[in-house]
Formats: sequence, structure tokens, C-alpha cells
Amino acid sequence: MKTYLFPGQGSQRRGMGEDVFNHFPALVERINENLGYSIEELCLEHNPQRLNNTLFTQVAIYVVNALTYFKALREDSSRPDIVAGHSIGEYNALLAAEVFDFFTGLELVKKRAKLMSQASEGGMAAVIGLKAEEIGQILIENELKRVKIANYNSLLQNVISGPKKMLEKSIKVLKHTNAKMVIPLMVSGAFHSDLMKEGEEEFGGYMKNYVFSPPQLKVMSNYTGELYTEDVFQSLKKQISNPVRWFDIISKLIHQNATFFEIGTGDTLTKIVSNIKKNR
Repeated sequence: MKTYLFPGQGSQRRGMGEDVFNHFPALVERINENLGYSIEELCLEHNPQRLNNTLFTQVAIYVVNALTYFKALREDSSRPDIVAGHSIGEYNALLAAEVFDFFTGLELVKKRAKLMSQASEGGMAAVIGLKAEEIGQILIENELKRVKIANYNSLLQNVISGPKKMLEKSIKVLKHTNAKMVIPLMVSGAFHSDLMKEGEEEFGGYMKNYVFSPPQLKVMSNYTGELYTEDVFQSLKKQISNPVRWFDIISKLIHQNATFFEIGTGDTLTKIVSNIKKNR
């Protein structure tokens, strides 16, 4: 089963898109006009502060993922059987499934990025070496209930999210347990947590301006960890304040003998897939 995976925030790096921009000059020109700045300069020039700013990061990832997908279709016209994207990458999965066109997706991503970049009440950290249930129990025992798991990436790789002071305490506590590493992430807020509820509601109101088509491919939902069964509106809205269930998604696809292809920058998701296969 041919499966395309689209990476999310964290996959950005200088030079992303250098192998695809020149294949779509007319489209890139339209993208630049839409954005009001050069997507090539954002991705190719050495300005990490700008590229790592959520307002720009999510746009860069969506554009590069999409162009990489379009290039893949040129080279192999057979479409994937199923698609999945990690967080912002889910917009590319829905684009591939023809739920919306490229520029509708770009408008949605721009709005999402703006709302999430304005979140300044919290932060996130990656926890390596502990199962999700172990992390949850440690947080409860230390009265850190407002810190939640935001990304269930693999059996022993999860991301926590919450208010800054509680997150800082959580990092100290987890470092004194059996966690191999606890790494604060360079993000502006507590993404995929209750602290994003206000942004979620505003995004839901914004999405009412759009009409979505039924998926023409099977798409996995970050929000449920299952194939899309409910409407796209609810899944994309809820995704903002709920955890990414990537471990569930990949585990189900492995069980279906999926062959994975990462479509975008780097090999972050490829490594996570390998980790899941190794530790399941």
C-alpha cells in the first residue's frame, strides 16, 4: 500500500525546496504574489530566526511539501493509496486528496500560522525514552496536570505542551526520571493543548468561509488517529488544541503493510516510522 507522509513543523531547514522551486516557476511567482514576499528567499537564505518563526515556518513547510508532491506526481503519475501529514503536514495530505486546491490550503495555513504564532502563554518539549502513560503518571504525581502530551510520535518519543512555568518544572522533573532526553522546542506557544482553545475557535470561524470536497484518497486524521470519517472542518479545527496521534496512525498503517514515502524536507518522519517498527 503506497503511503505518502508529509512532515510538519520541525522539518524546516535552510535550503528546503531548493530541488523543487525551479520546476514550478509560474506557480512560485503566484505564491510570492500571494504571500507578499519571496518563498525562495525565506527557504534558501540564511535567516534562521525568520524561518523558525511559526508565522513563516508553517507556510514554508506547506509550500515545499506541496511542490515536492507535485514533482513526485510528474515523475510517477500513480497516486498514493493513502496519505497522512504530521500537524501542519495534514494540510498537504488533504491537498493531495483534493479536499481543497493549493491556494485555498495556503490561505488556511496562513491563518493557522498567524493564530499559532500569536500564542505566547506556553511552550513544548520533546521527551525521549519514556512511554506516554509513564509521562502522564509522572505529571499527575507532581501536580502538573495542565501539561499534556501534544504529540504521540512513537512508543518512546513524545512531546509535551503546557504553561511556561509548569513546563519548565515538568522538564526538570522528567530529567530526573528515566527519560533519556528532554528537549525544549523552539516554538512560540503550547501547540496542541488546551491553551490553543481560543485560537481553535477563531480558526473554526474563519474556515466557515470555505467549502471542502470529499477526499479522493484515504486520509488519516491527526485528531482521531483514524481514517477521515467526520467532516474536514471539525478535524482541522480540533487538531489545533488536541494531540497529534502519529503513533496510532503509523501503527495502523504498518499493520496494513504500508510502504512509506516521505514527501517534503528531510527524513524526520522516516526515522519515526523506523523507530515505531523497531519498538512496537
